[in-house]
Amino acid sequence: MKIFENIYLFMVASVLLFACDQNKVGIYNGPDEAYFLETSGSVIVDETNPTVVIEIGTSTVLSTDRIYKIEVDAEQSSAAEGADFELLTNTITIPANETIGSFEVRGLYNGVSPDGRTAVFRITAISEGIADYNKYYTLDLFKFCSFDRDAFVGNYTIYENSSVFGPYNYPVSTVPGDDEYSIYVDGLWTLAGIPIKVVFNTRASTCNIPEQPVFVHETYGQAYIRSLEDGLINSCKGSIEGLQYTVYVEAGYFDVTNSLWVKENIAPSSMPHTVPDFNRLIPISFDEE
Repeated sequence: MKIFENIYLFMVASVLLFACDQNKVGIYNGPDEAYFLETSGSVIVDETNPTVVIEIGTSTVLSTDRIYKIEVDAEQSSAAEGADFELLTNTITIPANETIGSFEVRGLYNGVSPDGRTAVFRITAISEGIADYNKYYTLDLFKFCSFDRDAFVGNYTIYENSSVFGPYNYPVSTVPGDDEYSIYVDGLWTLAGIPIKVVFNTRASTCNIPEQPVFVHETYGQAYIRSLEDGLINSCKGSIEGLQYTVYVEAGYFDVTNSLWVKENIAPSSMPHTVPDFNRLIPISFDEE
């Protein structure tokens, strides 16, 4: 009986040893290399000139300090150092027995563009090597502008891509609306003398055209206008992008157009302007879309 017990214990021990051997974690014996822990990020730059912390890691633990240099890749960057951002330090020291270090980038509110700019950083080795992966970090910087209804008041050139008339542009003017979250535009879809209301959604940074009557067609009756897709607003530039709207009657729609509104500090384009002839407009059935 004792012999069988010993055989059983030997078998159990063998199984356990085999299982442990199967679950051993491999030990990294490769070179010491640095890399970015993340490869991209973004920051909204307001008047506080916020800073962003960017981390790098190393593949091994060493008993000595390691020093790396951070450089701006000017060829890949649209942001300019000293204008759009400031690199607070261009060296990183990873202390002995540690594997992570960091550097800081400060966004510059007075310089960063409302259109957004991109800064690309790379690691340059001083004491150790650089990994073949995660070699670059891309930081997108966007300027923050608080919503101001008056930023959208003035003269505009509207660039449109119409389902009926193709691409064209024309001038319009806007005035303050009934409250601080609306404006009236005169001349939209070349409807001169017909103020059309545009409403802003400050939380989503968008705007829309509520359904409203615009003119009476001699054949098809009352025509209306309303947006199909909200437009993106930029309070820094007073611009509206991607506002899609339709002009329609009960029988169907006259036009569907996608619009870009550019404030008149930029010269108007020489693109041809096609004026809709209301007497010749034929509504397209909604079933024909």
